[in-house]
Amino acid sequence: MTISQFSIVTLLFMSSSLYSAAFAADPVETIKAGCSKIASDKTGYDPSKTSSSGSTVAKGAGAGAAGGTVVRAIQGKSLLKGAAIGAAAGAGAGALKSNNDKKKAVLDQDAYEKEYESCLKKNGLVPENVK
Repeated sequence: MTISQFSIVTLLFMSSSLYSAAFAADPVETIKAGCSKIASDKTGYDPSKTSSSGSTVAKGAGAGAAGGTVVRAIQGKSLLKGAAIGAAAGAGAGALKSNNDKKKAVLDQDAYEKEYESCLKKNGLVPENVK
């Protein structure tokens, strides 16, 4: 490789490195990431982690059926009837818990979004234009 070829290769490498470095540190993306971190820290809500741990109603019904069966076994009565009553009670309790969890998630998400938008505004960005 001659000196001129080496210079051209070096120049191409340096220009591509500078080009990628200029776009790697996008100030808008940096602000968005920082605001997301601040909003998560203040509200405790993390938009990347959504709760999908299964059906609370089904878990409640299963626990209720087991509990109802045990209670009826102790009483010496029909196990099937105890399982059915326990499952119904457990499903009802699970539905109430599920509804409460959904309400809490919506409130947490709203608080996060308000904090995030406030941070964007403080940094001179218009939240409606930043996605």
